[in-house]
Amino acid sequence: MAVFGLVSAVAGFVKVRYLIDKAIIDNMIFRMHYRITSAILFLCCIIVTANNLIGDPINCLSELPSGHVINTYCWITYTFTLPANSAKPVGSHVAHPGLGGDYEEKRYHSYYQWVPFMLFFQGVLFYMPHWMWKQWEEGKIRMISEGMRGAMVETKQERQSKTERLVQYLMETMHLHNSYAAGYFFCEILNFVNTVGNIFFVDTFLGGAFLTYGTDVLRFSNMNQEQRTDPMIEVFPRVTKCTFHKFGASGTIQKLDALCI
Repeated sequence: MAVFGLVSAVAGFVKVRYLIDKAIIDNMIFRMHYRITSAILFLCCIIVTANNLIGDPINCLSELPSGHVINTYCWITYTFTLPANSAKPVGSHVAHPGLGGDYEEKRYHSYYQWVPFMLFFQGVLFYMPHWMWKQWEEGKIRMISEGMRGAMVETKQERQSKTERLVQYLMETMHLHNSYAAGYFFCEILNFVNTVGNIFFVDTFLGGAFLTYGTDVLRFSNMNQEQRTDPMIEVFPRVTKCTFHKFGASGTIQKLDALCI
């Protein structure tokens, strides 16, 4: 029920009520940034953090009697795979793609625990231009269009009269709202910069694997099944390794390999 309450709160971003009488201060693309995109990102953030819906974020198999210890350790540190073993046959050479003896080059995967923060931060980024524009706009469109929106107008003559007064006001104040227009264009530019910047932001977050991820997947689908390497498993591995050190009964350091899902 708590998760349902959070999801209901996120649903408030997608407002569909009273749109007939609401003063529109931006365009459709602008609204998609802070209503649709932000809502999706915040919803994904809630789902990722809701352990009772998707289960534990990580489960590791090891020789330790307590699975909670190794799960917590591998989650807060990192796991890794071996790129050299990604293309080896599963079952005969490796247990899973990217696994094997850890004497080869390792690819560390330490971004999983930061995914909720990343999603929340992206949601804030997509909402910020709208918040800035609302502070800049200060309800001017709502005030000058009062009585001319949707069901608020009683008669056609009344609408015509108020429209003529609005046109007269705009003609008399021509070039007096340049700062208003500049603020809107600035927020639109922020939306564009935000969209492009998030592409490179996600690419950095995933270790430089995002920009070529789509083309790699398309190339993978056209390759010979016996020779291809799944880029989805390389970037988002289903099974990884984790190394845990502990003291043995005689005081020597023991190295334990854990298989993490």
